[in-house]
Amino acid sequence: MSRIKVLLAEDNEDHRRLSPKAIAHADQAMRRAKRRGRNRVCTWEMAAFEQTVDQSRQRCSESPEACWRTMLSRCAPRLGPTKRDHLTAHSEYVSAMAVRIGRALSLEAECIERLRIGGLFHDLGKFLIPEEVLAKPGALSPEERVLLARHAEAGAEMSRLLGADEETARYVRYHHTDFGDRISRKEHPVPLGARILAVADAFVAMTSERAYRCGRSFTAAFGEL
Repeated sequence: MSRIKVLLAEDNEDHRRLSPKAIAHADQAMRRAKRRGRNRVCTWEMAAFEQTVDQSRQRCSESPEACWRTMLSRCAPRLGPTKRDHLTAHSEYVSAMAVRIGRALSLEAECIERLRIGGLFHDLGKFLIPEEVLAKPGALSPEERVLLARHAEAGAEMSRLLGADEETARYVRYHHTDFGDRISRKEHPVPLGARILAVADAFVAMTSERAYRCGRSFTAAFGEL
């Protein structure tokens, strides 16, 4: 009984240290998780994203891209510089590069449009990752690597919320997949669109300046690819 009293006292102390804003955020995240069904976890960032999309739907009904731009403008005040770059300039560059690859492969217009939208959306999951992790100059911890590895799956779900079709969401979901590992295990092949996004993303990442390294030359990036 004394141990229970100690735990309750510690819990009350922790509760007093939490700001009303933090408690409100936790409450909103819990409500979102309940609406999704059983055994779900929802962070405040995911709740904030869904709330922003809900508020933007009437203004962005024309296209997924319009919804994406409206969502980013609404979220801009709470985005750090690295996260903002990943979600805007970097994603637009990846989108343009994926389209160029698709055209070089003579893909159909519908597939090229999916590549364009998939490129814009491919890093959406990083909205849920703390700025200090994305901007970290040194090596990531195992926990941080796990967090970063989940962003493609989260991004696919977020893409659907913004109006992307199922195939485009699959491009986003699988663009960070270990293709060779899936082949060795004889799993379902990764969509061509996801593989194109992976190449475009890798090329843009290698040739861009990052907190933890300098950008490579185009020649070096092509050699690595």
